[in-house]
Amino acid sequence: MDQQPQPDASPGEIHFDEPTQSHTVTLPTIGRLWLISDDETPFVDLLPHARRIIAAFDQVHRESLAFLWSWGATGDETAEDQARFRDELRPETVTLHPSGAFVVHYAVTAGRHFPDGYWPAVHHHADLTPARVTVEA
Repeated sequence: MDQQPQPDASPGEIHFDEPTQSHTVTLPTIGRLWLISDDETPFVDLLPHARRIIAAFDQVHRESLAFLWSWGATGDETAEDQARFRDELRPETVTLHPSGAFVVHYAVTAGRHFPDGYWPAVHHHADLTPARVTVEA
C-alpha cells in the first residue's frame, strides 16, 4: 500500500489533498506550495527528499530569487527594482526528481519581467544550490 502523508498535517508537513490528488505543504513565510514528482517516480519514494527541501525552503527561496535576479538583471536596476521583482514572484510548485535535483516554479503575481502566460523556474542541484533558469509556459 502506498503510504500517503497525513491529511491533517500541520504547517510545514506534507498534506495529500484527495480532491486534487496532489501533495501540498503550507509554509508560514510562503503559503501553500504544491509538490509533484517527475511523473515517473511514485511520490512516496520522494518523501525524504521533499522533507529535506521543505526544511530548508526559506534558504532555497532566497537563493532562487537571487539567482533568478542575477540571471536576468542588466546592471542598471535599482535596489527598489530588485525588491519589487522579489515581491512579484511567489513560489508555487516544486518538482522533485529521484536524483535529488528539483525545480522551483514561480507564479508571477504582477510586473513586467515575464510575458503573460510565462513563468520562471529555477532548477537546483541535489545540494540545494541553483543551477539554471528556464522560462516556461
